[in-house]
Amino acid sequence: MSLLNAPVFLVATDGQFGRHGLTVSEICSVSLSSPTLLFYINRDNISYEAF
Repeated sequence: MSLLNAPVFLVATDGQFGRHGLTVSEICSVSLSSPTLLFYINRDNISYEAF
């Protein structure tokens, strides 16, 4: 699995916890009228609280 090529997306925020970013391998469009994306973060991820 470590050699599997897959698209990677950069997700970033500049919220109340400051600037944070992470890469995700799966992302889904939820709405076109107001651009909204869906992605999941593991609770053990260092950036979990920021998102």
